[in-house]
Amino acid sequence: MKREKPAAATADGTVGLTWREEARRLNQAQGLGWREQWLVFLFAASAIAIREPDMLVNPQFYAEGGTWYAEAYNQGWAHALLLTGGGYLQVFPKLVAGLSLLVPLRFAPLLMNLFGIVLQALPVAILLSPRCSRWGPLLVRLLMAAVYLALPNAGEIHVVLTNAQWHLALAACLLALANPPPTWPWRVFDVGVLLLCGLTGPFCLLLFPMTAIFWWKRRQGWSGVLCGLLAVASVLQAAALLRAGWQERVQGPLGATPILLAKIVAGQVYVGALIGQNEFASRADLPAVAVAGLIGTAVLLWCLLKCGWELRLFILFSATLLAAALRSPLAAGPQPQWEFLATSTGGRYWFFPMLAVSWSLIWCATQSAFKPCQIVGVMGLATMLWGEIHDWKYPPFPDEHFPQYAKKLAAAPPGTPVTIPICPEGWNIRLIKKE
Repeated sequence: MKREKPAAATADGTVGLTWREEARRLNQAQGLGWREQWLVFLFAASAIAIREPDMLVNPQFYAEGGTWYAEAYNQGWAHALLLTGGGYLQVFPKLVAGLSLLVPLRFAPLLMNLFGIVLQALPVAILLSPRCSRWGPLLVRLLMAAVYLALPNAGEIHVVLTNAQWHLALAACLLALANPPPTWPWRVFDVGVLLLCGLTGPFCLLLFPMTAIFWWKRRQGWSGVLCGLLAVASVLQAAALLRAGWQERVQGPLGATPILLAKIVAGQVYVGALIGQNEFASRADLPAVAVAGLIGTAVLLWCLLKCGWELRLFILFSATLLAAALRSPLAAGPQPQWEFLATSTGGRYWFFPMLAVSWSLIWCATQSAFKPCQIVGVMGLATMLWGEIHDWKYPPFPDEHFPQYAKKLAAAPPGTPVTIPICPEGWNIRLIKKE
Protein backbone atom coordinates (compact mmCIF):
# COMPACT_ATOMS: atom_id res chain seq x y z
CA MET A 1 0.00 0.00 0.00
CA LYS A 2 1.42 3.38 -1.05
CA ARG A 3 2.12 5.72 1.85
CA GLU A 4 1.61 9.48 1.59
CA LYS A 5 4.60 11.69 2.15
CA PRO A 6 4.55 12.95 5.77
CA ALA A 7 3.63 16.57 6.33
CA ALA A 8 6.52 19.00 6.55
CA ALA A 9 7.15 21.15 9.58
CA THR A 10 6.62 24.87 9.11
CA ALA A 11 8.80 27.68 10.42
CA ASP A 12 6.79 28.04 13.62
CA GLY A 13 7.16 24.37 14.46
CA THR A 14 3.64 23.32 13.43
CA VAL A 15 3.07 20.57 10.95
CA GLY A 16 1.86 21.74 7.55
CA LEU A 17 -0.72 19.94 5.46
CA THR A 18 0.14 17.91 2.39
CA TRP A 19 -1.46 19.06 -0.84
CA ARG A 20 -3.94 16.16 -0.63
CA GLU A 21 -4.93 17.10 2.89
CA GLU A 22 -5.24 20.75 1.88
CA ALA A 23 -7.43 19.81 -1.08
CA ARG A 24 -9.58 17.65 1.20
CA ARG A 25 -9.88 20.53 3.69
CA LEU A 26 -10.90 22.97 0.98
CA ASN A 27 -13.42 20.53 -0.45
CA GLN A 28 -15.09 20.12 2.94
CA ALA A 29 -15.09 23.84 3.77
CA GLN A 30 -18.27 25.87 3.30
CA GLY A 31 -16.33 28.83 1.96
CA LEU A 32 -13.38 31.12 2.47
CA GLY A 33 -12.95 33.28 5.56
CA TRP A 34 -12.94 37.08 5.44
CA ARG A 35 -9.16 37.36 5.14
CA GLU A 36 -9.03 34.74 2.40
CA GLN A 37 -11.88 36.42 0.55
CA TRP A 38 -9.99 39.74 0.52
CA LEU A 39 -6.88 38.03 -0.82
CA VAL A 40 -8.88 36.28 -3.52
CA PHE A 41 -10.61 39.55 -4.39
CA LEU A 42 -7.25 41.30 -4.80
CA PHE A 43 -5.98 38.42 -6.92
CA ALA A 44 -9.10 38.56 -9.10
CA ALA A 45 -8.78 42.33 -9.54
CA SER A 46 -5.13 41.92 -10.54
CA ALA A 47 -5.98 39.21 -13.06
CA ILE A 48 -8.69 41.40 -14.57
CA ALA A 49 -6.28 44.31 -14.92
CA ILE A 50 -3.61 42.11 -16.51
CA ARG A 51 -5.99 41.02 -19.27
CA GLU A 52 -6.04 44.60 -20.58
CA PRO A 53 -3.42 46.75 -18.78
CA ASP A 54 -4.10 49.66 -21.14
CA MET A 55 -7.22 50.31 -19.07
CA LEU A 56 -4.93 51.57 -16.29
CA VAL A 57 -1.94 52.76 -18.30
CA ASN A 58 -3.88 54.78 -20.89
CA PRO A 59 -7.48 55.09 -19.64
CA GLN A 60 -10.05 56.62 -21.99
CA PHE A 61 -13.81 57.12 -22.02
CA TYR A 62 -15.70 54.37 -23.78
CA ALA A 63 -19.07 54.80 -25.51
CA GLU A 64 -21.94 55.56 -23.10
CA GLY A 65 -19.48 55.94 -20.23
CA GLY A 66 -18.24 59.14 -21.84
CA THR A 67 -21.80 60.23 -22.64
CA TRP A 68 -22.84 59.80 -19.02
CA TYR A 69 -19.86 61.83 -17.87
CA ALA A 70 -20.81 64.60 -20.31
CA GLU A 71 -24.39 64.59 -18.99
CA ALA A 72 -23.17 64.87 -15.41
CA TYR A 73 -20.64 67.58 -16.32
CA ASN A 74 -22.98 69.74 -18.42
CA GLN A 75 -26.33 69.17 -16.67
CA GLY A 76 -25.38 68.25 -13.12
CA TRP A 77 -25.03 64.70 -11.78
CA ALA A 78 -28.38 64.70 -9.93
CA HIS A 79 -30.34 65.61 -13.07
CA ALA A 80 -28.35 63.14 -15.20
CA LEU A 81 -29.12 60.37 -12.71
CA LEU A 82 -32.79 60.38 -13.73
CA LEU A 83 -32.14 60.20 -17.48
CA THR A 84 -32.63 56.81 -19.08
CA GLY A 85 -29.95 55.00 -21.06
CA GLY A 86 -30.81 52.26 -23.54
CA GLY A 87 -34.43 52.59 -22.43
CA TYR A 88 -33.82 51.97 -18.72
CA LEU A 89 -32.62 53.72 -15.58
CA GLN A 90 -28.82 53.43 -15.28
CA VAL A 91 -28.17 54.53 -11.70
CA PHE A 92 -24.88 52.79 -10.92
CA PRO A 93 -22.73 53.99 -13.85
CA LYS A 94 -24.22 57.48 -13.56
CA LEU A 95 -23.34 57.58 -9.87
CA VAL A 96 -19.77 56.69 -10.82
CA ALA A 97 -19.84 59.35 -13.54
CA GLY A 98 -20.95 61.86 -10.91
CA LEU A 99 -18.11 60.81 -8.59
CA SER A 100 -15.70 61.26 -11.50
CA LEU A 101 -16.49 64.98 -11.45
CA LEU A 102 -14.57 65.17 -8.15
CA VAL A 103 -11.26 64.44 -9.89
CA PRO A 104 -9.59 66.29 -12.78
CA LEU A 105 -10.90 65.31 -16.20
CA ARG A 106 -7.60 63.60 -16.99
CA PHE A 107 -8.24 61.01 -14.26
CA ALA A 108 -12.00 60.53 -14.75
CA PRO A 109 -11.66 57.52 -17.12
CA LEU A 110 -9.17 55.91 -14.71
CA LEU A 111 -11.62 56.25 -11.81
CA MET A 112 -14.37 54.71 -13.95
CA ASN A 113 -12.11 51.79 -14.89
CA LEU A 114 -11.17 51.19 -11.25
CA PHE A 115 -14.86 50.92 -10.37
CA GLY A 116 -15.25 48.54 -13.31
CA ILE A 117 -12.42 46.32 -12.02
CA VAL A 118 -13.84 46.26 -8.50
CA LEU A 119 -17.29 45.34 -9.74
CA GLN A 120 -15.93 42.65 -12.07
CA ALA A 121 -13.95 41.06 -9.22
CA LEU A 122 -16.87 41.19 -6.76
CA PRO A 123 -18.68 38.01 -7.96
CA VAL A 124 -15.54 35.96 -7.24
CA ALA A 125 -15.56 36.90 -3.55
CA ILE A 126 -19.31 36.22 -3.30
CA LEU A 127 -19.08 32.85 -5.06
CA LEU A 128 -16.29 31.64 -2.74
CA SER A 129 -17.99 32.81 0.46
CA PRO A 130 -19.98 30.41 2.69
CA ARG A 131 -23.12 32.13 1.35
CA CYS A 132 -22.80 30.12 -1.91
CA SER A 133 -22.04 26.73 -0.34
CA ARG A 134 -25.07 25.15 -2.05
CA TRP A 135 -23.63 25.95 -5.48
CA GLY A 136 -21.12 23.17 -4.88
CA PRO A 137 -18.01 22.20 -2.90
CA LEU A 138 -15.43 24.95 -2.49
CA LEU A 139 -12.99 23.37 -4.96
CA VAL A 140 -15.73 23.29 -7.59
CA ARG A 141 -16.55 26.95 -6.91
CA LEU A 142 -12.86 27.82 -7.19
CA LEU A 143 -12.94 26.29 -10.67
CA MET A 144 -16.13 28.24 -11.48
CA ALA A 145 -14.47 31.46 -10.34
CA ALA A 146 -11.37 30.76 -12.43
CA VAL A 147 -13.48 30.10 -15.52
CA TYR A 148 -15.38 33.34 -14.91
CA LEU A 149 -12.18 35.37 -14.65
CA ALA A 150 -10.78 33.87 -17.85
CA LEU A 151 -14.07 33.70 -19.77
CA PRO A 152 -13.34 34.21 -23.47
CA ASN A 153 -15.47 36.03 -26.05
CA ALA A 154 -16.49 38.74 -23.55
CA GLY A 155 -14.22 41.66 -24.42
CA GLU A 156 -17.06 44.17 -24.75
CA ILE A 157 -17.89 44.04 -21.04
CA HIS A 158 -14.32 43.83 -19.73
CA VAL A 159 -13.78 46.60 -17.12
CA VAL A 160 -15.53 49.41 -19.05
CA LEU A 161 -18.18 51.25 -17.03
CA THR A 162 -20.52 51.22 -20.03
CA ASN A 163 -21.21 47.51 -19.54
CA ALA A 164 -20.38 47.14 -15.83
CA GLN A 165 -24.07 46.47 -15.24
CA TRP A 166 -23.56 42.89 -16.47
CA HIS A 167 -21.12 42.12 -13.67
CA LEU A 168 -23.38 43.93 -11.21
CA ALA A 169 -26.23 41.68 -12.35
CA LEU A 170 -24.06 38.58 -11.80
CA ALA A 171 -23.24 39.72 -8.24
CA ALA A 172 -26.95 40.35 -7.59
CA CYS A 173 -27.89 36.94 -9.02
CA LEU A 174 -25.37 35.14 -6.81
CA LEU A 175 -26.68 36.94 -3.72
CA ALA A 176 -30.31 36.29 -4.66
CA LEU A 177 -29.57 32.55 -4.98
CA ALA A 178 -27.37 32.34 -1.87
CA ASN A 179 -27.82 31.28 1.73
CA PRO A 180 -29.35 33.95 4.03
CA PRO A 181 -26.91 36.60 5.29
CA PRO A 182 -25.57 35.67 8.76
CA THR A 183 -24.84 39.23 9.91
CA TRP A 184 -26.18 42.76 9.49
CA PRO A 185 -23.25 43.89 7.32
CA TRP A 186 -24.09 41.12 4.88
CA ARG A 187 -27.75 42.21 4.86
CA VAL A 188 -26.81 45.81 4.14
CA PHE A 189 -24.50 44.57 1.40
CA ASP A 190 -27.28 42.45 -0.15
CA VAL A 191 -29.74 45.33 -0.13
CA GLY A 192 -27.21 47.72 -1.66
CA VAL A 193 -26.23 45.38 -4.48
CA LEU A 194 -29.81 44.34 -5.27
CA LEU A 195 -31.03 47.95 -5.29
CA LEU A 196 -28.19 49.14 -7.51
CA CYS A 197 -28.78 46.23 -9.87
CA GLY A 198 -32.52 46.83 -9.85
CA LEU A 199 -32.05 50.48 -10.81
CA THR A 200 -29.39 49.74 -13.43
CA GLY A 201 -30.63 48.12 -16.60
CA PRO A 202 -33.41 45.60 -17.19
CA PHE A 203 -31.96 42.67 -15.22
CA CYS A 204 -34.35 43.00 -12.28
CA LEU A 205 -37.30 42.26 -14.57
CA LEU A 206 -35.94 38.75 -15.16
CA LEU A 207 -34.16 38.20 -11.84
CA PHE A 208 -37.36 38.84 -9.86
CA PRO A 209 -39.19 35.66 -11.00
CA MET A 210 -36.04 33.55 -10.44
CA THR A 211 -35.72 34.92 -6.90
CA ALA A 212 -39.42 34.23 -6.31
CA ILE A 213 -38.98 30.61 -7.41
CA PHE A 214 -35.92 30.29 -5.18
CA TRP A 215 -37.87 31.71 -2.23
CA TRP A 216 -40.70 29.22 -2.89
CA LYS A 217 -38.28 26.27 -3.08
CA ARG A 218 -35.96 27.15 -0.16
CA ARG A 219 -38.47 28.95 2.09
CA GLN A 220 -35.86 31.48 3.17
CA GLY A 221 -37.37 34.62 4.65
CA TRP A 222 -34.53 36.76 3.34
CA SER A 223 -35.33 35.69 -0.22
CA GLY A 224 -38.78 37.21 0.28
CA VAL A 225 -37.17 40.52 1.24
CA LEU A 226 -35.05 40.45 -1.92
CA CYS A 227 -38.16 39.63 -3.96
CA GLY A 228 -39.79 42.76 -2.60
CA LEU A 229 -36.79 44.91 -3.53
CA LEU A 230 -36.67 43.48 -7.03
CA ALA A 231 -40.43 43.91 -7.46
CA VAL A 232 -40.21 47.62 -6.64
CA ALA A 233 -37.22 48.06 -8.95
CA SER A 234 -39.02 46.18 -11.73
CA VAL A 235 -41.99 48.55 -11.50
CA LEU A 236 -39.68 51.56 -11.74
CA GLN A 237 -37.76 50.13 -14.70
CA ALA A 238 -40.97 49.15 -16.51
CA ALA A 239 -42.35 52.66 -15.95
CA ALA A 240 -39.16 54.23 -17.34
CA LEU A 241 -39.30 51.96 -20.37
CA LEU A 242 -42.96 52.66 -21.07
CA ARG A 243 -42.68 56.40 -20.46
CA ALA A 244 -40.04 57.21 -23.04
CA GLY A 245 -37.30 54.65 -22.91
CA TRP A 246 -38.77 52.32 -25.52
CA GLN A 247 -38.04 54.91 -28.20
CA GLU A 248 -34.34 54.64 -27.35
CA ARG A 249 -34.41 50.98 -28.34
CA VAL A 250 -35.85 51.53 -31.80
CA GLN A 251 -33.35 50.09 -34.27
CA GLY A 252 -33.32 48.66 -37.77
CA PRO A 253 -35.14 45.49 -38.87
CA LEU A 254 -34.65 42.46 -36.64
CA GLY A 255 -34.12 39.94 -39.46
CA ALA A 256 -34.88 36.97 -37.19
CA THR A 257 -34.76 33.49 -38.76
CA PRO A 258 -34.38 29.97 -37.29
CA ILE A 259 -31.05 29.53 -39.08
CA LEU A 260 -29.63 32.77 -37.67
CA LEU A 261 -30.85 31.76 -34.20
CA ALA A 262 -29.02 28.44 -34.52
CA LYS A 263 -25.85 30.22 -35.68
CA ILE A 264 -25.99 32.75 -32.84
CA VAL A 265 -26.55 30.15 -30.12
CA ALA A 266 -24.10 27.59 -31.50
CA GLY A 267 -21.38 29.99 -32.64
CA GLN A 268 -21.47 32.88 -30.19
CA VAL A 269 -22.59 31.02 -27.04
CA TYR A 270 -21.59 27.35 -27.21
CA VAL A 271 -18.46 27.51 -29.38
CA GLY A 272 -17.61 30.99 -28.08
CA ALA A 273 -17.55 29.70 -24.49
CA LEU A 274 -15.09 26.98 -25.52
CA ILE A 275 -12.64 28.62 -27.91
CA GLY A 276 -13.33 32.34 -27.60
CA GLN A 277 -13.86 34.70 -30.51
CA ASN A 278 -14.47 32.71 -33.67
CA GLU A 279 -16.01 32.75 -37.14
CA PHE A 280 -18.03 29.57 -36.64
CA ALA A 281 -21.39 31.26 -37.21
CA SER A 282 -20.33 32.76 -40.54
CA ARG A 283 -18.15 29.94 -41.89
CA ALA A 284 -19.54 26.64 -40.57
CA ASP A 285 -21.93 24.51 -42.60
CA LEU A 286 -25.44 24.05 -41.32
CA PRO A 287 -24.84 20.41 -40.18
CA ALA A 288 -21.89 21.55 -38.03
CA VAL A 289 -24.03 24.33 -36.56
CA ALA A 290 -26.77 21.81 -35.81
CA VAL A 291 -24.38 19.38 -34.09
CA ALA A 292 -22.83 22.10 -31.93
CA GLY A 293 -26.27 23.43 -31.07
CA LEU A 294 -27.63 20.01 -30.11
CA ILE A 295 -24.65 19.11 -27.90
CA GLY A 296 -24.67 22.45 -26.09
CA THR A 297 -28.43 22.40 -25.56
CA ALA A 298 -28.30 18.79 -24.34
CA VAL A 299 -25.72 19.74 -21.68
CA LEU A 300 -27.88 22.60 -20.44
CA LEU A 301 -31.04 20.50 -20.41
CA TRP A 302 -29.30 17.70 -18.50
CA CYS A 303 -28.14 20.17 -15.88
CA LEU A 304 -31.63 21.63 -15.63
CA LEU A 305 -32.93 18.15 -14.81
CA LYS A 306 -30.21 17.00 -12.43
CA CYS A 307 -28.33 19.87 -10.78
CA GLY A 308 -29.28 21.96 -7.72
CA TRP A 309 -31.78 24.78 -7.81
CA GLU A 310 -29.11 27.46 -7.69
CA LEU A 311 -27.51 26.43 -10.99
CA ARG A 312 -30.90 25.61 -12.52
CA LEU A 313 -32.22 29.08 -11.88
CA PHE A 314 -28.97 30.63 -13.09
CA ILE A 315 -29.32 28.73 -16.38
CA LEU A 316 -32.93 29.87 -16.71
CA PHE A 317 -31.95 33.47 -15.90
CA SER A 318 -29.22 33.36 -18.54
CA ALA A 319 -31.56 31.86 -21.13
CA THR A 320 -34.26 34.46 -20.54
CA LEU A 321 -31.67 37.25 -20.73
CA LEU A 322 -30.50 35.95 -24.10
CA ALA A 323 -34.10 35.66 -25.34
CA ALA A 324 -34.87 39.22 -24.22
CA ALA A 325 -31.68 40.52 -25.83
CA LEU A 326 -32.48 38.85 -29.14
CA ARG A 327 -36.03 40.18 -29.00
CA SER A 328 -34.88 43.79 -28.61
CA PRO A 329 -31.14 44.15 -29.26
CA LEU A 330 -29.19 47.37 -29.53
CA ALA A 331 -26.77 46.39 -32.27
CA ALA A 332 -24.81 48.66 -34.58
CA GLY A 333 -24.49 48.37 -38.33
CA PRO A 334 -26.71 48.91 -41.35
CA GLN A 335 -27.70 45.24 -41.77
CA PRO A 336 -30.57 43.53 -39.89
CA GLN A 337 -29.91 43.09 -36.19
CA TRP A 338 -29.59 39.30 -36.09
CA GLU A 339 -27.24 39.24 -39.08
CA PHE A 340 -24.93 41.59 -37.20
CA LEU A 341 -25.21 39.62 -33.94
CA ALA A 342 -24.37 36.35 -35.70
CA THR A 343 -20.90 37.70 -36.51
CA SER A 344 -20.39 40.07 -33.56
CA THR A 345 -17.87 38.33 -31.30
CA GLY A 346 -17.14 39.36 -27.74
CA GLY A 347 -20.54 40.98 -27.26
CA ARG A 348 -22.28 41.64 -23.97
CA TYR A 349 -25.29 39.50 -24.89
CA TRP A 350 -23.19 36.33 -24.83
CA PHE A 351 -21.78 36.82 -21.31
CA PHE A 352 -24.48 35.18 -19.17
CA PRO A 353 -25.31 32.28 -21.51
CA MET A 354 -21.59 31.50 -21.99
CA LEU A 355 -21.10 31.50 -18.24
CA ALA A 356 -24.10 29.20 -17.84
CA VAL A 357 -22.61 26.78 -20.39
CA SER A 358 -19.18 26.93 -18.72
CA TRP A 359 -20.53 26.31 -15.22
CA SER A 360 -22.76 23.52 -16.54
CA LEU A 361 -19.70 21.78 -18.01
CA ILE A 362 -17.97 22.10 -14.63
CA TRP A 363 -21.00 20.52 -12.94
CA CYS A 364 -21.01 17.69 -15.50
CA ALA A 365 -17.30 17.00 -14.99
CA THR A 366 -17.28 17.17 -11.19
CA GLN A 367 -20.77 16.52 -9.83
CA SER A 368 -22.66 14.32 -12.28
CA ALA A 369 -22.79 10.57 -11.63
CA PHE A 370 -23.58 9.83 -15.30
CA LYS A 371 -20.36 8.71 -17.02
CA PRO A 372 -21.07 10.08 -20.52
CA CYS A 373 -21.95 13.41 -18.93
CA GLN A 374 -18.64 13.41 -17.07
CA ILE A 375 -16.74 12.71 -20.29
CA VAL A 376 -18.49 15.57 -22.12
CA GLY A 377 -17.74 17.88 -19.19
CA VAL A 378 -14.04 16.99 -19.06
CA MET A 379 -13.67 17.34 -22.83
CA GLY A 380 -15.46 20.67 -22.75
CA LEU A 381 -13.25 21.99 -19.94
CA ALA A 382 -10.10 20.86 -21.75
CA THR A 383 -11.21 22.72 -24.87
CA MET A 384 -12.19 25.73 -22.79
CA LEU A 385 -8.70 25.87 -21.27
CA TRP A 386 -7.25 26.34 -24.74
CA GLY A 387 -9.86 28.99 -25.55
CA GLU A 388 -9.19 30.92 -22.37
CA ILE A 389 -5.44 30.95 -23.02
CA HIS A 390 -5.99 31.98 -26.63
CA ASP A 391 -8.45 34.74 -25.69
CA TRP A 392 -6.75 35.86 -22.46
CA LYS A 393 -5.28 39.19 -23.57
CA TYR A 394 -7.64 41.81 -24.96
CA PRO A 395 -6.23 44.35 -27.43
CA PRO A 396 -6.10 47.99 -26.28
CA PHE A 397 -8.55 50.55 -27.56
CA PRO A 398 -7.36 52.91 -30.31
CA ASP A 399 -5.50 55.82 -28.78
CA GLU A 400 -7.70 58.93 -29.05
CA HIS A 401 -5.07 61.06 -27.23
CA PHE A 402 -7.45 61.83 -24.41
CA PRO A 403 -4.90 63.67 -22.19
CA GLN A 404 -4.38 66.28 -24.91
CA TYR A 405 -8.10 67.07 -25.02
CA ALA A 406 -8.23 67.19 -21.21
CA LYS A 407 -5.51 69.87 -21.32
CA LYS A 408 -7.41 71.68 -24.06
CA LEU A 409 -10.53 71.87 -21.89
CA ALA A 410 -8.50 73.01 -18.88
CA ALA A 411 -6.98 75.85 -20.92
CA ALA A 412 -10.26 76.92 -22.56
CA PRO A 413 -12.11 80.03 -21.26
CA PRO A 414 -15.40 79.44 -19.38
CA GLY A 415 -18.37 78.72 -21.64
CA THR A 416 -16.22 77.30 -24.46
CA PRO A 417 -17.51 74.01 -25.91
CA VAL A 418 -14.81 71.37 -26.44
CA THR A 419 -15.46 68.24 -28.48
CA ILE A 420 -13.50 65.18 -27.37
CA PRO A 421 -13.28 62.00 -29.48
CA ILE A 422 -13.73 58.80 -27.47
CA CYS A 423 -13.78 55.07 -28.16
CA PRO A 424 -15.12 53.36 -30.18
CA GLU A 425 -14.25 55.16 -33.39
CA GLY A 426 -16.84 57.73 -34.43
CA TRP A 427 -17.98 58.57 -30.89
CA ASN A 428 -17.35 61.94 -29.23
CA ILE A 429 -18.57 64.00 -26.30
CA ARG A 430 -19.06 67.76 -26.00
CA LEU A 431 -18.11 69.47 -22.73
CA ILE A 432 -18.84 73.12 -22.01
CA LYS A 433 -16.04 74.56 -19.88
CA LYS A 434 -17.23 75.65 -16.45
CA GLU A 435 -15.88 78.57 -14.45
